[in-house]
Amino acid sequence: MTRTKSGTIDIDPDGDGILGLSFQRCQDTKAALSEPDVKQEINSSNTAQHPPIESESPEFRYRVSSKHLILAPQYIKQTITKPPPEGSEQDSVDLGLSDCDPDALLIILNIIHGYNSKVPRSVSIELLLDLAAVVEHLQCHEVVEVFASIWIQRAKDEQGPLSDEASLVSIGWAFRDNGTFKKATMHCQQYGLSLPDSCLPIPARIRDDLENTQENARNELFSLLELGLNCLCDTNIQCCFSCDAMCLGLLVKHRTTQGIHNNDPETLSPSKMYDCIRQFHYTNCQSYSGKACRNIRWFNDMRIEAGKIYDTLQGLDLDDYLT
Repeated sequence: MTRTKSGTIDIDPDGDGILGLSFQRCQDTKAALSEPDVKQEINSSNTAQHPPIESESPEFRYRVSSKHLILAPQYIKQTITKPPPEGSEQDSVDLGLSDCDPDALLIILNIIHGYNSKVPRSVSIELLLDLAAVVEHLQCHEVVEVFASIWIQRAKDEQGPLSDEASLVSIGWAFRDNGTFKKATMHCQQYGLSLPDSCLPIPARIRDDLENTQENARNELFSLLELGLNCLCDTNIQCCFSCDAMCLGLLVKHRTTQGIHNNDPETLSPSKMYDCIRQFHYTNCQSYSGKACRNIRWFNDMRIEAGKIYDTLQGLDLDDYLT
């Protein structure tokens, strides 16, 4: 898609209003947010925190139709001014979208005006994130619902498995796509992924719930691994001395080959620890003829318990955050 050039873009050539966007302020805001000391709490459900900011010379102007914007999101309706008197110069109102991409805003305005033929059916993941940011800020989820499902499905079909699951959380949230949101949050939980620091507003409760479920599962799985080592190192014999010694050596070796050779669970994902437990194998010892090896039975129980913990990481439900 060709980048939008600064100047006036005619959404409706006969439009009676102009919306302005200052790209320089957008760039300055993104640069500020990227600084390590800058921390900003964003509430996606409260657009009052982002009041329209008057710009003396917005770099992007969109000529629009007020009759179409009557059906537009509340944010725009509160921002635009009344049509100027006939013969007077049209005013330019800055939308105050500090995180807005001009190409993404152009697409959303075309949808609002009903120019569906100008709306791309396939977009890159980067543009999809920019579109999600505009949609979330303007709170125009219903307006783009049909196109959002097309964009997301095309992205999956054309690009294959989407590796950037953390970004897909933002996409699923902004477009109110529960399938994408649930699957993406599940991958974040299982692989210990953090949501990217971006301008797209994500409710703090979603971030907190992701971090809490990751931490709980991580700690419980790590405790199982530590319990195995502690039991085998204990003076009490689990099966027999030789069996315990062999199991201990195999478990230490297995953990090392799996990259789990430290005592800091924060550096490990739930998926990595679950795989370590699930993939550990030990053959039956020969110490007790005709009797089941107690260590094998104990490791099987640990494997079952690890599966129960891992199965709790099934993603978040979008409806829980829309009420």
